Amino acid sequence: MSANQEFLKKLQELGFPHTRAEKALILTDNASVDTAVDWLIKHAEDPDIDVPYGQKTGGSLAELGRARHAEKTAEEALAESKVQEAIRQLEEEDRKRKEADEVERAKIREYLAQKPGDRRWAEELERFEEKVKRQEQEARDRMKAVTRQTHQETLRPFEEDRRARAEKDERERQ
Repeated sequence: MSANQEFLKKLQELGFPHTRAEKALILTDNASVDTAVDWLIKHAEDPDIDVPYGQKTGGSLAELGRARHAEKTAEEALAESKVQEAIRQLEEEDRKRKEADEVERAKIREYLAQKPGDRRWAEELERFEEKVKRQEQEARDRMKAVTRQTHQETLRPFEEDRRARAEKDERERQ
């Protein structure tokens, strides 16, 4: 059996190394990209995760070290892809808000042009511009917070699993 090439490409675009992605697809019978991602997450700590499907493992410490490094790289890539998706969503929301602001700003300016002596509308425009500045700062702050939170939430299960494994290894040594 071989890996579905379309799924393999999507997994690699998500940041998973070729060997891992191929192995996940083969072992999940090419069910779907989501199924393969679930398998990759579940088996991220396997010492032979970076050994191509069907190949025997040598089990050397150097191979295990390379596998661990590749694992962290894949986790970071997954976190980064989730962060980028969150950023794209926030940018789209911000773009829509700015379009609505432009429509409102145009209406206020049009009214001001028709009644130049009406101070209420000039004050309304000032309040509106201040509101827009606040919204833009809030959008920047939200972008930073979502980026940080998404990254942490994505990596937390991996870190917890690594800590648990280290604690288990320590108990077994004692």
